[in-house]
Amino acid sequence: MDNGTQKYRFRLTSSTRRPGAIGIDAAEASVELPDERTLFIVARDSATLASAKRIHFEAGGYDSEQSAKQAGEHLRSRLRILNASLSLGLNIPTSDTPASSLVQSKKDEALEKHGVHLMDSVSGVLVFPDDEKHAEFTMCGEFEVAAKDPLYWLSGLRFLWASDISFDERSEDAVTFLGMAALEDSPRSAFLLAFLALERLQPTRKRSLTARRLLERLQDRVKKAAVRKRQPILQADRDSLLGSIGRLEYESFGGALIRLARANEKVEIEGLSILKFVKKCIDTRHRTAHPSGPINPSDYASLTAGLRHLVSCLIWNKHSVPDMTLQGSASSIRVPPGGLRASIVTYKRR
Repeated sequence: MDNGTQKYRFRLTSSTRRPGAIGIDAAEASVELPDERTLFIVARDSATLASAKRIHFEAGGYDSEQSAKQAGEHLRSRLRILNASLSLGLNIPTSDTPASSLVQSKKDEALEKHGVHLMDSVSGVLVFPDDEKHAEFTMCGEFEVAAKDPLYWLSGLRFLWASDISFDERSEDAVTFLGMAALEDSPRSAFLLAFLALERLQPTRKRSLTARRLLERLQDRVKKAAVRKRQPILQADRDSLLGSIGRLEYESFGGALIRLARANEKVEIEGLSILKFVKKCIDTRHRTAHPSGPINPSDYASLTAGLRHLVSCLIWNKHSVPDMTLQGSASSIRVPPGGLRASIVTYKRR
């Protein structure tokens, strides 16, 4: 491999929320690729792959940065397919984002004293010279977050104990979706479940009589287009168009949400007017289903909290649940012994 020209490596960093996704009691494993290179799978935050929550995949010997990057992207797409198909439990980043960094003065010091180039850590694909002189600085840690008063919510239980509470099917579904959202580690999944909870509670209405008559005329034109002698439309197109037009008889869920917001225009949710809040939820739901750019996880978290509040208010009002004020407990954050670690990830040519 050492022919006097610079070679390059790629490193694809991944993570998992369930240790044991790669159940090997060793710090690394390897597999031979069809191009006769060796792909290494390495634990980043644990002594074994079986207990690791962060891992990376890497291979070297590429003739250029571009070819190393292409190989990393090739691996990323294949891993995503396998992860989705086999439910491996890996989080394969779809983009490359900074994960941790070291101040430049420390990088200069490492280069001067040890001849080592320290690189910032990247979640995704990192490309670097395959010269054993480049190492990655990384930090990982575990934090324990808990309420200072873990039983604060029992005051709500005592308050509601004697109340006559009975939910209909839609409210039961909404409560179930909110409960599922509370179990989700993914901010995006939690948001989608909370949005589903709101969908179950907000009914849609029929459009105006004038609008429905217009839709009927459109349906008649489609039916005639299917039986005309000159260039009739296909039967499949006829059925699809009639079905789509028929569904327009009712307003969209987004329209129903806007109507709800305008009827409660003085309400604020998460620092926004209810109208701005529901519009942001609708836009985020659309961008999640039809990706047009990354969405900050904190945005998902804020919207989920607001949706939880809105759904709870709708259920409370719909079923005449007695109003109550419950003071949430402040959180305590603890770093367990050895919970925060900085390390240098190196490699040797194999």
